[in-house]
Amino acid sequence: QAAVAVGAQKVPPLAPHAARPAANVVAVSKAAKAWLGRAEDLLPRMELEQVRGQVGVLELQADIVAGGVPERAVAAEPLLLGALKGVAQSLLPEFCFDTPAEERAREALIRDCGVLLPRLLRPLWKRTVEDVLTARGDARRLW
Repeated sequence: QAAVAVGAQKVPPLAPHAARPAANVVAVSKAAKAWLGRAEDLLPRMELEQVRGQVGVLELQADIVAGGVPERAVAAEPLLLGALKGVAQSLLPEFCFDTPAEERAREALIRDCGVLLPRLLRPLWKRTVEDVLTARGDARRLW
């Protein structure tokens, strides 16, 4: 495509959208895709998109933390913790109008999110969920 004249200025053509991947798109595993499919029924679209990004970050940073390279793990840990907290807060809204069936589905989704992490890091998910509940004064027990 040629440059387009706008007023006295020539504006270069836009690069095709498919030519470069978006910087915020993070690939997720097959298990995460299935888990996110279940989340679609419970989360509003914008919230789901945020969770999708957080799950991608969560998986990537969890692999780095569990990878055994201390320098990389130290750098990845805050990103992992932030993603865990973000997912937990999205799945546990302060005001929720779920039906009893939706509440059961939400609680199962919360419990099952741990399987997206390496076995060594799964207790970290449980602790993060409990911390979010405690911070809100919610005495609910999901495990």
